[in-house]
Amino acid sequence: LLLVEVALVVVFDIAAVTDPGAQGLSLHAFNPDTLTGAGVGTALCFCIAAFLGFEQAPVYAEETSRPHVLVPRVMFLAVAGVAVFFALSSWALTVATGPDKIVGTAQEQSAGLLFFLTESRLGDTFTDVLHVLFVTGMFAALLSFHNVVARYAFAMGREGLLPAAFGRTSGTSGAPGTGSLLQTAVSAVVVIGFAIADDKPNGDPTQPVLHLFTWGGNIGALGVIVLMAAASFSVVAFFVRRGAAAAQGVRLVTSTVAGLALLVIAGYTVKDFDVLVGAGPDSALSWVLPGIIGLAAVAGVVQGLILRSRAPERHARIGQGNEAFQLDKAASS
Repeated sequence: LLLVEVALVVVFDIAAVTDPGAQGLSLHAFNPDTLTGAGVGTALCFCIAAFLGFEQAPVYAEETSRPHVLVPRVMFLAVAGVAVFFALSSWALTVATGPDKIVGTAQEQSAGLLFFLTESRLGDTFTDVLHVLFVTGMFAALLSFHNVVARYAFAMGREGLLPAAFGRTSGTSGAPGTGSLLQTAVSAVVVIGFAIADDKPNGDPTQPVLHLFTWGGNIGALGVIVLMAAASFSVVAFFVRRGAAAAQGVRLVTSTVAGLALLVIAGYTVKDFDVLVGAGPDSALSWVLPGIIGLAAVAGVVQGLILRSRAPERHARIGQGNEAFQLDKAASS
């Protein structure tokens, strides 16, 4: 279903290019000047959010036959494929409306921009099918995130960061069932909380959904930005501590540049967070929501320090994954 959805978007891209707006085939969308000015932080955070998921490949490393070959291959293919697809499709949107009208049309149509443009070029039936596939695509994305979170819970249970029950698989399937149930419970609590807290100012039933999507989505994007920055700097620390800085010079330079760039994006994201969540500049949401990431980071550091002082052996196993698990299993047997 997801592949069919992508194929239909490509059909729209072709239709937009063959039937452009009043300004014709303009390449204005690729002008670097569009990356300056107000709102750049919002755009960068949205781009990171659009790419969320490409970093999930290592989560499945233990379930592949050649993880050192397949995981990097999948990640590079995912980044390249999604980048090309998003870039061309976004450009097609500007071609369909014209570069001078894309902002106004997007503000007017909001999330329905693509459907608005397909209806005029490809008809009602095509647009109806695209609506259905949009829903199935969202389900596929949610299922993917659910699986990854369940595996994170499994890894944390196995390494002593969560109760040991989360570090065991279910039955003969080998699936992290306890982690899956935890993810389901957390999701249910959050969704029900947003539904109950809705004050229905205009009787609009979509408001809690929009709040949950914008608040949760942007908090998640900011969290992933911070995590990727930390991972970039950890690459530098890993090789420097092992005396391999000279041999891994290229990796250290690229990781440092990536980490610094991600920190800049994180700074812009926090600065423009009121825009991202649709709140006013004086709204408490502009600092309360990003503060959740800060609190999580502090809590993680504190937990790590406590674990290192009280259970150094367990602390040393963090991040070792299946290798440490298999060594412990062999030692006990």
